[in-house]
Amino acid sequence: TKHPNAIYINGGAGYFVEILERALGFSQVQIDKELIKTTMLFAERLTKHQKLHFISDPGVFSYDRKRIKRYFTEIQTPPQIHVPKIDDTPLPADGIYVVFTGIKGLSESGVYDIASQMGLQIYSNDKEFNERFKGINHPPYKIANTRIKAQIARTGWSSVWQIHMLAEHGLNVGLLYPKYESRDDPEILMNNLGVENLGLGVEIDSSNPKGSLEKAIALAENNIKFNQALKAKYGTLDGIDYTAKAIFDINAKI
Repeated sequence: TKHPNAIYINGGAGYFVEILERALGFSQVQIDKELIKTTMLFAERLTKHQKLHFISDPGVFSYDRKRIKRYFTEIQTPPQIHVPKIDDTPLPADGIYVVFTGIKGLSESGVYDIASQMGLQIYSNDKEFNERFKGINHPPYKIANTRIKAQIARTGWSSVWQIHMLAEHGLNVGLLYPKYESRDDPEILMNNLGVENLGLGVEIDSSNPKGSLEKAIALAENNIKFNQALKAKYGTLDGIDYTAKAIFDINAKI
């Protein structure tokens, strides 16, 4: 838009153009390389003119500890969500929450069916999935329930953030994610690498689903330390409030 006060905020997804640039270096990404290069020209125009650029920590580029800022106007923030509120819904049994997200055809491919092999009650807000696996309907914004012990989801950052933030309520909820598929968004490949390197979740081993679940729940005990490091760096876990204050403070000085 070229508006003088345009501000770039894209949650944990970073810059589209930088994702495309990095995707060229991953053999797992099967998108046509010439298409990526052509799209990069457009993607750069989407982002370079903004007055401020907010990039979430952790986020899509967290796998690269040596990354440098793309623009001098870039400001890092804690996760771009509020800390989830405790849910006191009386759920009947300890369970695993399944989050249905992804490109068309991915969730329908059966990638989430492995939840039925983990030995816990299934919760989701997908009617058809619940009918097949005797799941119980439960909305995703009520994930902070003492009965929910783990979550299966692609590594979109809102799904990752809300899980490690549950440690603020004393809930060590495991995060499990499916292996990257070449037809999926390249961002997800980078997110998977970041989540693994940061110790925030476990890639599902289809040959040992219960083992993957146990490993994820054990790993979640470290989430409180991860949150403490973020709070020490930014003073808060709430990236929405942090970003709003940063915008206000910067404009107040102009």
